[in-house]
Amino acid sequence: MTLQSFRTRVEQLLSDLDRSPAAHRHLADSRVGADAYGEGFAAATELHASYARIRARLEALSRTFGDTIESMGIAIHLADRGYADVDEDLKRRFAELQRRARAQYAIGEPAAPSTATSTVATGGFS
Repeated sequence: MTLQSFRTRVEQLLSDLDRSPAAHRHLADSRVGADAYGEGFAAATELHASYARIRARLEALSRTFGDTIESMGIAIHLADRGYADVDEDLKRRFAELQRRARAQYAIGEPAAPSTATSTVATGGFS
């Protein structure tokens, strides 16, 4: 496989992701409201809060995945043509993707879940 054919494959993957329901734009468009879980009891509120946290993580994952695929495509292009022979806009885009990846890496993974008993584990009942 040549670098160019690999780049073409990477670009196709990025295009497929952008059109799929897993694209961060599509994930952001479909949300479930808090009232869908019921009203007036703690478990519904906690369930919606958990849903919102997971949804935000999925959106970030999708965005990071898309950025990673795009970065690979640019890196392949740079390896093929050399950094000096690449358009300034592409260099800026690559630098922006690197900056976002570093910022995401600096955030790190969330802390391990607490082992303390919570109302989520019992559904709000003791």
